[in-house]
This record gives sequence, C-alpha cells and structure tokens, in this order.
Amino acid sequence: MFKKVETYTIKEFMEGKHREKKFDVPKLIGYSLPLLVVPSYRAFAKDDVITNTVVHALDPLIDLVRGLAYPIAGVMIAGGCLFILIGQKDKGLDMLKNAAIGYILVMLSPLFLKILVQIGVKAVSGM
Repeated sequence: MFKKVETYTIKEFMEGKHREKKFDVPKLIGYSLPLLVVPSYRAFAKDDVITNTVVHALDPLIDLVRGLAYPIAGVMIAGGCLFILIGQKDKGLDMLKNAAIGYILVMLSPLFLKILVQIGVKAVSGM
C-alpha cells in the first residue's frame, strides 16, 4: 500500500544507483512457481481433485439462491392468485407458471453445473 522510502548517499545518487532496478528473487520465484507446478492443461483437467473443487466452488452461492427460491416463489404464487382474483386471469396464470418453472430450475441448478463440468472435462481431455 505504501511505498518503502529508500535512502541513498550523495555519491550513490550522483552515480545513478537510485535508477537501478532491484529484483526481489523470492517474489520472482513466487510468481513463476504455479507455471512450474502445472505442466499441461490436459493433466490439469484429468485430476479429480480439481474437478471436485470446481464443482463445489459455487456451493455457497447456489445454497443462497436455493434458500431464497422458496420464499420468492411463494410470493409470486400469492401474487398470481391475487391477479386471478381481481380478474386478470392471463397475467395471474403467467405468474404461477413462471414461479413454478423458475423454482424447479433453481432446484435443479446443481445438476446442471455438474453436467457442465463433465462436458468441460471431456472437451479439454479430448475424449
């Protein structure tokens, strides 16, 4: 966040040593280490541990959306029933239909993500 203050003597400043680039060797090794660990994308895709990590990376977000789906669908169903009650049958039935389809799709979203990951792994591994 803050730049470190560097001090130089007048002699070093006059010789131009303040302009020399200083490279931090551990920092350079830290940046290149991931490139040394992963030799190829095909070996990366075949690893079951990585696949499971990708599948479960979005679990907290999916759980949140699935938890909110029930109350939102309930409000939409109640709204659809109210629209039918006041005489707007088409709008009410559309709301009921959309609430039901949306709730089912949200509940099936983990299945869709698993299918997408399997398709991606097969595409990368060349099967």
